[in-house]
Amino acid sequence: MSRDRYFPVNSSGLGGIAARESPFDLPRLTAALPRRLTVPRLVWFFVGVGVLLRLARYLLCFPLWCDEYQLAANLLDRDFAGLLQPLDHNQVAPIGFLWIELAATRIFGFSELSLRLFPALCGVASMFLFQRVSRQILAGVPLVLAMAIFAVAYYPIRHSAEVKPYASDLFVSLALLAVALNWWRELEKSRWLWLLAGIAPLALSISFTAAFICGGLSVGIAWTLWQRRCGRTEWKARIGWLAFNLAVAAAFLGLMRLNISAQYDATQREMTSCWADGFPPWQQPMQLALWLVTVHTGEMFAYPAGAENGGSIATFACFAVALASMLYSGRREVALTVIGCFTLSLIAAGLHRYPYGSHARLSQYLAPAICLLAGSGAAILIARLGRIHWQRAAVRGVLGLCGLMAVVMLARDATHPYKTATDRDHRAFAARFWNEAQGAETVCLDTDLKKKAYEGSFETAYRCYQRIYAPAHHAGSADTHGQLAADRPVRCVAFHSASAKRDDRVFDGWMQEMLIRYDLVATQTHHIPLSTNRNQLYDYYLQCYDVYVFAPKPGRQSGDSHDPIAGEPSSAIETSSTYTLLPLDGGGGVLLRQATFAPPTPTLPPPGGEGEKPSQ
Repeated sequence: MSRDRYFPVNSSGLGGIAARESPFDLPRLTAALPRRLTVPRLVWFFVGVGVLLRLARYLLCFPLWCDEYQLAANLLDRDFAGLLQPLDHNQVAPIGFLWIELAATRIFGFSELSLRLFPALCGVASMFLFQRVSRQILAGVPLVLAMAIFAVAYYPIRHSAEVKPYASDLFVSLALLAVALNWWRELEKSRWLWLLAGIAPLALSISFTAAFICGGLSVGIAWTLWQRRCGRTEWKARIGWLAFNLAVAAAFLGLMRLNISAQYDATQREMTSCWADGFPPWQQPMQLALWLVTVHTGEMFAYPAGAENGGSIATFACFAVALASMLYSGRREVALTVIGCFTLSLIAAGLHRYPYGSHARLSQYLAPAICLLAGSGAAILIARLGRIHWQRAAVRGVLGLCGLMAVVMLARDATHPYKTATDRDHRAFAARFWNEAQGAETVCLDTDLKKKAYEGSFETAYRCYQRIYAPAHHAGSADTHGQLAADRPVRCVAFHSASAKRDDRVFDGWMQEMLIRYDLVATQTHHIPLSTNRNQLYDYYLQCYDVYVFAPKPGRQSGDSHDPIAGEPSSAIETSSTYTLLPLDGGGGVLLRQATFAPPTPTLPPPGGEGEKPSQ
């Protein structure tokens, strides 16, 4: 068989230069498609499927999970200038992404939907951008397969509904590639290169990984300019290419000085340890070879699905076949751009600046290239099958499998709208807790009364859900500073992790203040595990809501709602204690300890000395 049947060669001899006008296609495979399902119909069908899956996951409003509320907690108390400082909780994120997130919460309120709005918009827009990019590179069955893979791929869908910058990484990479492809289609119009130079700083402010995409595009554009040799039009393009590189360098250095370096310095130690498997072992050649194989056949290439330890070997094989095809005879500028992106990413990993391939979420900026080449590579391999009915079965089998994945994913998300059961239980408890005692005033010892009784608390989930579900906090009016209405019961929450140490001086001082005005009538302790694994970190992740229930002292005058009540502080005596399982919405439960107290008796002298009564 002639090799040209599967690897079309450009007769011009200029490789990818002439190929820009003719997307890669395998016309013989078109007969493998069902007669009524034309290529355009299938392309737009999978665009619709991809948009549906992304919107469904967003609107199902999954509970926040650990990485999300660790980042979201930085938006609770900071303004736009404050986000330039290193983030708390070992988080890093581009400043443009952080500003967009903060603006969304300021406009729409702090909630799961507002926090995920920008990633969701990036996810939906990416479907349409991928369709546009794909049509300029592929046609026919290769185009359909690439669209199907991208539409139902799990990780792009998941990260389009998470409060992290991974969906924007993917969107930015597609946007930059789309502009570059416009120039490759119209080489005489250098304005596309100037547009690239103009949007590069914005792209870098939204996505750290845009630096790798810009670097790869610079390589592909440079190759095209070198192939075209000299000429008046080419000199304009070279000036545009130079302006693009200068814009990227200036924006990168400026952002490094603005906040990236500070974020890196603040998290270097923890991140280097956390992402150790994403850094290549350069000094050990045998381990390096094994590492490269493991990385490129693992989660990094899990499109439309895959797993670690070789679980994505089929996708990588299709990717490699298509890349070789492009280098041999097709879109060499695209192939060199892809190689440049991967190479720069690998160099950054070698310098311990950004992990390479250890987790799919960190490689979302490479997802468009992987899906494009995986689809075209699958088409090339299917075309090698000797019989038309084998080709028909293979094409329809791949499309049917992608359709089945979409149905299963949609059903799974609808019936299990949460990442883990502990995420579900934590949110269900918070939604109930902050709204279950309408007749009482519910306040937090730390955030409302400004009493820091516990240190080392793992409080990000608590604070995010407090802002979302506590009516006063959600409305932005919870700022009591100790001003409590003495004519209503008070529920005071002391939140901490099970491993946190209590500052008895702060806690006892607060309790004495409260017992001047109120009677302590009950306590409750709710335990919410954030991890089901009982390891050495279990107590760190075990969240405790210690609730102290106070009732106004008898003889309270209705006119002084914020003035102290005459009387003496007292200590309540616990008379009974019970443990019950408090059911949560959607199943599961939380362990509840409830204690009942006998009527208090005076035990402590009033402030100001023995025998002296406090003034009303």
